[in-house]
Parts: sequence; C-alpha cells; structure tokens
Amino acid sequence: AAVIQNVDILVAEFLGVQPPALESTLAYKTKLVKKELCTVFLGSDGASDNRDDFAMTLYSLLFAWLNEHINQCLCLDNFDMFIGLFDLPGPQNMTSPPNSLNQFCINYANERLQNFIQKRMFESHVDEYQTEGISYFVPSVPYFDNAECI
Repeated sequence: AAVIQNVDILVAEFLGVQPPALESTLAYKTKLVKKELCTVFLGSDGASDNRDDFAMTLYSLLFAWLNEHINQCLCLDNFDMFIGLFDLPGPQNMTSPPNSLNQFCINYANERLQNFIQKRMFESHVDEYQTEGISYFVPSVPYFDNAECI
C-alpha cells in the first residue's frame, strides 16, 4: 500500500478535513462491487494517480470559483461587462498511456480553439475591410488551416 510521508504538510486543514481522512482518500480507493463496498489499497502508482486527479479537481473548482467571483463583482445586475476565463491544458505527461481518451479530448479541444482563433483573426474581418474599401491596407496573411485535422 502507498504511504504518505509528509503528513505534517498536508492541506487537510485548509480543506477543512481531518488529515487521516485526506490520507485515506489518497491512499485507498473504495469501489462498489455487486452491491458491496470494497476498499482497495493503492500502490504508489495508484496513489499518485489519485493525487493528480485530486489536484486537478481542486484546480478546476478554484478556477470556476474565481471566474464566478469576478463576474459577481463586475456584473451585478448588468451583463454588459463580464470576464470569461479560458484555461488551456498544459503540457501532457507522456508517461501515461499515450493514446488515452483524455489526451485525445485535450488535443481535439486545442485544434478546435486554434481553428477558431485563426479564422477569427485572419478571415472574419476580410468582408468588412472590403466593404469599407480598406482591404488593400491589410495584407493577406497565409496560415495553416487545420480544418482537415478536426
């Protein structure tokens, strides 16, 4: 079973839970098997995965809270002003299975976002420039269109 070595610096107090409860959350996994709860002792790899999932969940909750808090302060009763935060996934840990669904979804989202931004920056204003007669001031910018990829 996995053992947590730095119990004294756990974030249990910050999260409002007892350190043994947080330790068991990270070191054990409870599953429902045929209407019966079974606790599995995790090895170091499983505990590391639990830790990473826990950290990602905390980060996601913090990010959502921050976005909501900022918009509650800014918008009040008027939604003309708001802040939208967009968080892109960071570098992928390639020690995990390379063809996981999670990596596929992240790559797909990144490609869609890149496609949207490129179209928005390089194509969406072309008609407006032509209508206003200023298209000759704006050079055509070649870019790689990843539409076939997505």
